[in-house]
Amino acid sequence: FRTWVDSPAGVVSLLPDLLCERFIAADFEGVHWGRWGEICLAQIATPSDVFIFDTLVPGVLKTLAPVLESRAPVKVIHDCREDSSALAGAGVRLAGVYDTQVAHSLLLVRDCQSPYQIGLDELLIKTVGTANRQSKQVERLIRAEPFLWRYRPLAEPLLDYAVQDVQALLDVRVKMCSVLRDPTMRHVLQTSDRFLQYASMNMHLTSTKSLFQKGLRVEAMLATVTPTAMYFKLNCGLVGAACSKVAIDGLKNTQVGEIVPCLVTDWDEDQEVVYIQKLAALGGKRLSPTKPVFPGMARTPEK
Repeated sequence: FRTWVDSPAGVVSLLPDLLCERFIAADFEGVHWGRWGEICLAQIATPSDVFIFDTLVPGVLKTLAPVLESRAPVKVIHDCREDSSALAGAGVRLAGVYDTQVAHSLLLVRDCQSPYQIGLDELLIKTVGTANRQSKQVERLIRAEPFLWRYRPLAEPLLDYAVQDVQALLDVRVKMCSVLRDPTMRHVLQTSDRFLQYASMNMHLTSTKSLFQKGLRVEAMLATVTPTAMYFKLNCGLVGAACSKVAIDGLKNTQVGEIVPCLVTDWDEDQEVVYIQKLAALGGKRLSPTKPVFPGMARTPEK
């Protein structure tokens, strides 16, 4: 069951019930997702309903802010970092999040595995045995028309995708709490709070191109660790990578979700990845280019 909400008055009518829930699931869709993106849709699921909010309508997102900015209800979100950054750009400070990306990373660390950014579909399959049936079709549609979420009325596959992305997250939380043996959710909630700090990172940069300066100081949040590299999110639309031995040694004790001060040392030819080293690890030495020591490197996966 889903309800389309496209007026501030419609949001107001739902606020009392939403604020009384202990847990809700939330997701967002938009264009150029992240810090400089546009929020086109907000989805909220309760145990019995899914509400789709048309945030392109003036006043809808602002009216929904009391739910998003409060510690309660707890919002179950899969990887809230880019969501929180986009919301911050729209004047909404997300709070009270149980991040399923965080829960999965803590599970990997507990089991002595390297953490990585898991996609929502993969997580859904691992925890509740099903994925979003519309994912592949919507991915094809978005590649063909990146501004598709701005269209009104939204096509049925997009609406179905939006609903499926959010409606299983409450069950994922229950499953992760059980697997982690963390019924109080304390560890996940604490690390999720660190993920929310992502929205305030690198505010001195005004565009993605601002990153292409050797010696530039940046804040980097660890996202993924592999045997040959460490990947960081920068809140600037690009991936940060530590690839050399010096860079990895300086950052090897960093925890997923931790923010560390770094310097840009170089970038790849396609300008999709910037190479970084921890600020303290440089020890006053002159910066030198940091090239990857393994063949090929794709963007770390987002949601």
